[in-house]
Amino acid sequence: MAIDFSKSFSNKETENIDSLFLGVEEEEVEKFRLANVEEWDDKTKLIKEKEVLNFYISGHPLREYDVLVKSFNKISFDQSPSELKAQEITVCAYVSNMVVKLNKKGDPFAILTIEDYYSKAECIVWVKEYSEFGEKLSKDKALLIEGTIKEGEESLKIFVSNVLDINEAIDKYGDGYKIWIDLHDSEANTKLDVLKNDFFDSKSTPKQIYFNIFDNESGYKNCFKTETFNIPLNLEIMSKLQDLFDSRVSLIMKGTNGTKRYS
Repeated sequence: MAIDFSKSFSNKETENIDSLFLGVEEEEVEKFRLANVEEWDDKTKLIKEKEVLNFYISGHPLREYDVLVKSFNKISFDQSPSELKAQEITVCAYVSNMVVKLNKKGDPFAILTIEDYYSKAECIVWVKEYSEFGEKLSKDKALLIEGTIKEGEESLKIFVSNVLDINEAIDKYGDGYKIWIDLHDSEANTKLDVLKNDFFDSKSTPKQIYFNIFDNESGYKNCFKTETFNIPLNLEIMSKLQDLFDSRVSLIMKGTNGTKRYS
């Protein structure tokens, strides 16, 4: 819109220069008015920032899923594949690009560009895996990605074995919350009262909560846990807990056999 207006203004100036020689009075240029449009939501704003600037200004799309990033991501995408070896990994990542190609038989497979907070990695979803969960794949979407690192590459490449939507990942692996509390936090008791009074939900399945008490100065660390506490396990509650406990929250994870995966 602004570009069109500029062109219009330029054309008017050219016409008016000609009009000086024709003895015609200069025309008044119409004032530019911005359209009244709705403000973009946070996700759209970030997508547009990346499209125009090739980087984010107001945040990062993964921030909404920060609890999952801290719970799953044991590597960073800027690490060397030779350092990581051909290990199996699970990461919460943001898909910033997706290209679907066909092999020689005409079967589709996908190449994804995924991001963490600091760097990018390439994911290859071969034909078999694409046929199983290809409908879950999409650009501008956060996913839980399971796969194996490909050795011998300059940058990180992952052969994908499974993909879960965020809510699927929470339901499959979530078993409660881990909360870190600074020993010198003068508001700790108040925060715990808020947790007990505002987050308890009798309709929710009982979950465990681990409280990790720490003191960076002395190196003191201790862990206490609740046996059961009825609290929802979802993104909305995670976000509220992050706000309450200064972003020091992650998940207690379980494996498919019910044992603790990360503690």
